[in-house]
Amino acid sequence: FEAFARYGAGVMPLIKSVGGERVWQGRQAAMLIGPQDKDWHLAVLVRYPSAGAFATMVQSDEYKAVSWHRTAALEDSRLIAMEEL
Repeated sequence: FEAFARYGAGVMPLIKSVGGERVWQGRQAAMLIGPQDKDWHLAVLVRYPSAGAFATMVQSDEYKAVSWHRTAALEDSRLIAMEEL
């Protein structure tokens, strides 16, 4: 969890710099529907103004400098692009 906290601290200013915002963050209470062998410790919902804004952020040298904390922290992850309805 410490490595992901370092990632979060480093990435939040970058998210904000491209117009993004953290909308929600929480941890799993129970798996109601889905694989019972999965235990998701944390879920984060981030809204970006566009896919281009996200791409700009992850391609930046500043993001590359902090992204290794994310890699070090996660055994498994999902990154899902969603469209708001």
